[in-house]
Amino acid sequence: MSDVFISYKRRLRPQVERVASALRELRLDVWFDAALEPGVSFSAEISHEVRNAGCVLVCWSNDAFPHGGDENGWVLGEASIGRKRGRLVTVTLEDTEFDPPWNMIHSERLVGFDPTDFTADRSAWRGMLAAIGRLIERPGLADYDRAISAGTADALKGWVQSYPKDTLAETVWARIEDIELATVRKRLAEERVQPAPAAGLASATDMEPDRVYAALPEIVVEAPKADAAPAPATPLQSAAAGAMPARRLSPQLAVAIATGTCVIGSVIAALTIGEESEGNLFNTFAFGGPAAGMIILAIAMVVSGYLTVWRAVALALAGYVGFFIAIYCADFLTRSAPSFGTEGADIFGGFVLGGLGAFVVLFTLVMLARNPNLGRLIPIVLSGVLLTGVATAIVMVVPGISIHRGNYIVWGAAVWYAALGLVLMWLLAQPRGS
Repeated sequence: MSDVFISYKRRLRPQVERVASALRELRLDVWFDAALEPGVSFSAEISHEVRNAGCVLVCWSNDAFPHGGDENGWVLGEASIGRKRGRLVTVTLEDTEFDPPWNMIHSERLVGFDPTDFTADRSAWRGMLAAIGRLIERPGLADYDRAISAGTADALKGWVQSYPKDTLAETVWARIEDIELATVRKRLAEERVQPAPAAGLASATDMEPDRVYAALPEIVVEAPKADAAPAPATPLQSAAAGAMPARRLSPQLAVAIATGTCVIGSVIAALTIGEESEGNLFNTFAFGGPAAGMIILAIAMVVSGYLTVWRAVALALAGYVGFFIAIYCADFLTRSAPSFGTEGADIFGGFVLGGLGAFVVLFTLVMLARNPNLGRLIPIVLSGVLLTGVATAIVMVVPGISIHRGNYIVWGAAVWYAALGLVLMWLLAQPRGS
């Protein structure tokens, strides 16, 4: 079974061969039809490969679509199989006008990109590598490209300490050894100067005019034993730009810890204010609590490596804005539906509050993660909206808690965080593409 199956239009073969060669340099098993003989049917072999590959890399071009002149539908068919399997990664090798539903799936733009040019912008290439790495359980591919681009021993050490089980680890250690030995030889050569002669003594040059210094012998560094404990990881902030921190927690565990923290904090806040619905203490908990909760969830996303810092900041801001939108919508709909009665209006408003707030957070997370498997994720998002809406609505039947009083904000928060956390862990367990 190959790691990467590449689907493309044949006229793009030169660009695809460059991509395939660069992927093979990363110790990936790449399959595409470059070896197929003209006039021979390989449909059975292609079908087997596309259904069993670790990921399906589709290289889009206009002529892969009917509007661009495609008649056989091979690329679209292979892309559909990859999408159905949750193994799809897409890139564009030329400017492309997408047909639905492919225009809803993010594609990295590799137009005119040369994988061997480390001076060019490689963000799209690294986005593709990150997606492939997640699908084939080699999460360090994008970070490896960053470390290689930096070209320093520190950057390479940071990478290999973060991903010691990657198949490139031994190669990277060998490269680190070469870099450090070269540095040692250069330093020793610079220090290897003749000392000043003592007074009354002939200089070394005078005494040994024909002396020639031999080249330094090779330094043999004993490789670490296979069963030896790995060296403790050093902070990667000291590595060259581009080295990424090691993932210490899985996204699900990080979210579980963050959710538990938010639930406990919400319960403490609710017990502290009791049935109050105004005052400085209430306002602090009611408006500062959601901000703190979203910051905690954003930190969990960064620590687990699921989102970059800036994407996590965007998630936190979207969640906090969604909090206010949900509050005002719930209040408006509650006051606009007197026919429900006070208790019925509370339940309806609680459902809107919880469901709308969850929708903003979950939908934003799916968009920021750039996951193409929307057919699998949208049902999870909708289920999460229903779950959190129902959970928050149930809180409204508790005596003393009412949207008309305002204290529902803090009392409903604990249940909302608990329900949202369960949905987030379900969502983060799904494979991601790019």
